[in-house]
Amino acid sequence: MFLLDIVPVDDNRYKYQESAWIVSGKAEPHIYG
Repeated sequence: MFLLDIVPVDDNRYKYQESAWIVSGKAEPHIYG
């Protein structure tokens, strides 16, 4: 099993795990205008 967790410099909500990008962390805020 291979696990690579990239620590983002900004609030990125994706991480690379098991040769695929998966969603992690908080979702991006919706801006209504």
